[in-house]
Amino acid sequence: MLAVATVFVVTSPAAQAQSLGSSTPDVEPPVVIDPGPAPTPPEERPTLAAFVGDSFTAPAQVGTPVDNWAEHVASSNCWAPTYLGKHGSGYVNPAGSAWQYVNRVPQVTASAPDLVVVQGSTNDLYLIGVREAAVGTLALIRAQNPYATVVVVGPVKAPRYDLVRLTALRDELAAAAAVTGALFVDPLDGDWLGDDDFADGLHLTTEGNARFGAKVVDRLDTVGVSTSCT
Repeated sequence: MLAVATVFVVTSPAAQAQSLGSSTPDVEPPVVIDPGPAPTPPEERPTLAAFVGDSFTAPAQVGTPVDNWAEHVASSNCWAPTYLGKHGSGYVNPAGSAWQYVNRVPQVTASAPDLVVVQGSTNDLYLIGVREAAVGTLALIRAQNPYATVVVVGPVKAPRYDLVRLTALRDELAAAAAVTGALFVDPLDGDWLGDDDFADGLHLTTEGNARFGAKVVDRLDTVGVSTSCT
């Protein structure tokens, strides 16, 4: 009887692929895209600060490069300031006058401020309607400058003024600031100034301006306003 032998030939996958005439596809190297030079970061600019106030903030009181309290605040923080102070003015005083704070709001807005500081005023000390006028003024500032921080600096404890009336005025302005979302700095809170800081019992001396400015800077930092040149 004739024996039949069966032979199995086992080939590897590589050999099979070779026998079929196929080859492993080449892997292309990744494409490297040159991003070019790094973009130039935007140039930093100083904080634009508008100061509205009475004779404390008025330019006529400035006798040296850094004399007025607002100049002390601006220079110590490297801000670019616009000074809008007028003697004898306030939220209400003088009634019906272009000197009222509200009539300076267009100038505030024209300065494109990042920060608006509204100071005073003891010129409103014996007048009625201060809170309502302050609310209207601050609301208008905020409406026309929605991205600006607004700070109200209350009345100063001047020797010639009655503390009871100063406190009542302070309370009205603090309430107006709260209603309009403005920050409030209270110069009646603590012993900011002494009698020697006033030239006439009402207006600050050069040293008084420096001391008042330094106190304002300290309180601005406390309420969350950045106060540095960096």
